[in-house]
Amino acid sequence: MTSLASAPAYLQLAQAMSPAYPGSPEIVRRFLREGRSLALPPESDRARHLAVATSHPRWLVERWLDELGPDDASALLASDNDPAPTTLRVITARGSREHLIAALADVQVAARPTQYAADGLILESAADPIALPGWREGWFTVQGEASSEGAVNYEIRVLVGSAYGLTSPVRPASPTLYVNLNFPAGTSAETRIAAAAEERALYSTDEGFELDGVAQPAQTMVVLEPGTEPLLAAPRGAHIVMIGGAPLGHRYMVWNFVSSSKERIVQAQDDWEARRFPLVPGDEVEFIPLPPRK
Repeated sequence: MTSLASAPAYLQLAQAMSPAYPGSPEIVRRFLREGRSLALPPESDRARHLAVATSHPRWLVERWLDELGPDDASALLASDNDPAPTTLRVITARGSREHLIAALADVQVAARPTQYAADGLILESAADPIALPGWREGWFTVQGEASSEGAVNYEIRVLVGSAYGLTSPVRPASPTLYVNLNFPAGTSAETRIAAAAEERALYSTDEGFELDGVAQPAQTMVVLEPGTEPLLAAPRGAHIVMIGGAPLGHRYMVWNFVSSSKERIVQAQDDWEARRFPLVPGDEVEFIPLPPRK
């Protein structure tokens, strides 16, 4: 290009495009020489206008317009053109994700954990991955989060609430979370427990599991700290449920009665002693007396 410094712009561009796009130089020269511009089709022809403006095939634009409507289709087309973040997959056999974050910070490269992949990092600073610390040592590879998760052999089903980018069609009366995590036996999969609710707990119905490397027994409710996202692993496989939701506030419990009001518990005790509770069908004879009041 140095030898073409004094040549017209259309000639410089045509020569630059020639190796990659045979036949294009003449088209480029004609448009630039004549001062013509590639104007967008009119917005009245919505499909053609969006296809050219967003560089998508017209048949796909027409399909999305038909299925999603103009607003959602336009948003999807625009999103499809957003540049993807540079995502790294940490080779955990060589070091932890936290170790790589610290190493990157030493060279002024900011990074944050991926939302779903347990071993992913998103670079928040512009950087050439092969020039980063750890590249030559094999600490990481460049791999998108979706493909990282796609190789993991476990199932997540959100039965109530929202988590892991999924939302259940069930509409609870109050913010509630119920997620099923199924790890087949023999899997080496790991996942971060999403901070999808202020209060969360995990319960395995069959096998123990690990949280941040600490063993947790099966058939035991493990309450998580608010806002934390511990790393869950199930080396032997496990069927785990995560339950939670918004805090219900302080509760009082006396015998089988639970309420946020002491007065309501006293009323329930009075009603039980006076046998004002409805009888249980099939169990109308036996009556268990109320324990002594304190």
